[in-house]
Amino acid sequence: MASRTIHIPIPTKARDLALRGPFHDGPEQLSLLPDTRAALEHATLSPLGVPFVDGDFSPEQARDLFDYFRSAADMLTTLGKDGAVECAQAYDNAGHALRMAGIPPV
Repeated sequence: MASRTIHIPIPTKARDLALRGPFHDGPEQLSLLPDTRAALEHATLSPLGVPFVDGDFSPEQARDLFDYFRSAADMLTTLGKDGAVECAQAYDNAGHALRMAGIPPV
């Protein structure tokens, strides 16, 4: 049986922020699971010429991205830093992809 994958387009800025690491020096840091991070590193630039990467993720990785980008968008908004909009787009895209795969995102 083939493994199930979920396709998620992610803004390149959100991907870069996720791969870069912590947003601030503090005890509550966001992090992706190692296999999610590896899959995100292998996401390819969109062939449509838009600033997005296209990645195929397992359901667990898609859920990890959904949770990560939700928290990242909230944190960046609170800190007044760039990238909140792109992280919110990635969160929305991950949630939509999960729903389309029949997996409730919440």
